[in-house]
Amino acid sequence: MKTYRNPSFISFIIICCTFTQTLFAQNRLQNRLATDALQQRIFEAFKDDASLLESNQAVFRSPTEIKIIKETQVFITYISEETSGKGTLAYFTYKTGTQPSVEAKNNLSIIFQRLNSSVLEYGDMVNLGDFKPGTSIGFVFVPNGWTGNEVKLSGTKLYTTDYSKIAATAYDSETGMVILGIEQDVDIPVKDLNDILIGIHTSDKSALKTQSLAPLSTTPNTSTREPESGPQKTSNYYTCFDKGMTEAYYQNSLKTLRNTSDDVNKINIIKSTVNAYKITPEQAKEYCLTLANYSYRCEMAKYLYNYECEKDRASILAEIISNTSFEQDYLNFIKEQEALAKAPANPSPITSPNTSSNNTVIIVDPNAGYGRPQYPYNYAAGVPMTQRELSQLLSQLASLSFDSYRENMIKVAITGRSLSVAQVRPILSQFDFDHYRLNIAKYLYDFTYDRHNYYTLSSSFQFLGTQRDFMTFLRNR
Repeated sequence: MKTYRNPSFISFIIICCTFTQTLFAQNRLQNRLATDALQQRIFEAFKDDASLLESNQAVFRSPTEIKIIKETQVFITYISEETSGKGTLAYFTYKTGTQPSVEAKNNLSIIFQRLNSSVLEYGDMVNLGDFKPGTSIGFVFVPNGWTGNEVKLSGTKLYTTDYSKIAATAYDSETGMVILGIEQDVDIPVKDLNDILIGIHTSDKSALKTQSLAPLSTTPNTSTREPESGPQKTSNYYTCFDKGMTEAYYQNSLKTLRNTSDDVNKINIIKSTVNAYKITPEQAKEYCLTLANYSYRCEMAKYLYNYECEKDRASILAEIISNTSFEQDYLNFIKEQEALAKAPANPSPITSPNTSSNNTVIIVDPNAGYGRPQYPYNYAAGVPMTQRELSQLLSQLASLSFDSYRENMIKVAITGRSLSVAQVRPILSQFDFDHYRLNIAKYLYDFTYDRHNYYTLSSSFQFLGTQRDFMTFLRNR
C-alpha cells in the first residue's frame, strides 16, 4: 500500500530540527586549540576502561575546582562523551574560599543542552562570558536532562565539587587549557573518569589558578614506588611503606566520617584513626575534605602533617582549604616545618641559668607577696595562678581540637596572672606541634617568675631544631 506524506508535516519537522540545532549552535565556536595532538594527550591521560587511580594517580588526585584569579572570559570546549546521549552539562559559580551553597548549586547555567556526539563535534566551544577574580566555577552533569525537546534539571545531578570522586582535572601547559573528566556511573569500581571530557580555558592564560593541577603530560603512575622488600600496597591505593594503614581500614574510616554530621566529632575520629599509622598526603587530603569548615580543614591539615610519610608533597592539601588566608597560612606552616627539618641538629649552649641575660644575680624572696619570687628587674606582674586554676585551664585546653585555638585561649587566660616553670610545662604538653609549643613558650616567658629555670623546658620540644630556637630565644632575653 502506497503511503502519502503530508508536505506541511514534513516542513514542520524540518523547522523543528533546525530550531533544535540552532539552540545547540547558539554562542558556539570552533576552538582552534583543539588539535589532534591535544586530543591524543587527553586520551593518553584519561585512558579508557582503566582505573584512573591506578593508570594516572596524579590526575585522579588533581582538584576539580576552577578558580578565576584575573578578570577574563571563560570558554568551554567539547572533547568527547561516552554516555546515553541524553545528558545536560551546566555550571554554577560561587565565591572562592567558600563552599558552594545549595542556592549556588541550584542556580545553574546550561553549557550543552544535549551532550551527545551526534550533535557535538570535537572542538565545539561555548563562550560563558566574563568572570571576576575570586570566582570559582563548578560543573554539574544531569544524566537525563535532555527530554527530547527541552531540558529538565529536576533529576539526578552529579556535581564535580562534591567530595565523592566523580571528576578529575589536568592542565595542558601548551594550550593553557584545563581538561575536566567526569564519571557518569558513580557506583562502578573502575573509574576512568572520561565519560565526559571538556576543556576550560580563558582569554587571559594566566587568569586560571593552575599551580596545584596535575600536568596533562604526566606519565601514568605505575608501580615504580615499590621497594625491593615490598610495600604495604593494596590493589588500588598507595599506602605508606612503614606503618601504613590498609585500604580497607582507610575506606572504613572515610565511610564513618561521611556518616558523621558534626565537624568536631569528625576531628576526634580522624585523630584516633591516624594515631598508630602513617598516611599519604592523598589520604590526609581526603580526611580534610570530610570537614565542612575551612578553618578546621586548615588546622587538621597541620595536625596530619606529622603523620604523613611523604612530607615533601604535603603542600597538595593547600588546594582543598580553598580560602586565600587559610591556604597561605597552611603553606607558611609547611615552610616553617621544612626550615626546622633543615636546621642544625646541635643546639647552641645557653648562659648560666643562675644569672640573667645582663649577668645580674637573681635574688629570690619566697616569702614575698603571694609567695611569688621577686626579681630586681622586669619581673612578671600578676597574681600567681593557683593549681586549681591551672587544672581548669588544662581541662579547657584538652577539650579544644587544634593548637591555634589553644594558643588563643592561653593568651586570654594568662591575663593578670603569673606562672612558675612547673606550671608552664604541662601547658606546653597540651600542644600537638612544636611550632605552637615554641610560640607559647616565648609568650609565657614574661609571665613566669622563676625564669632562671626556664631553660629546663627545652625537653618539652620534640625536635632538636625547635630546641635550638628555644635556646636562642633565651640567650637573647
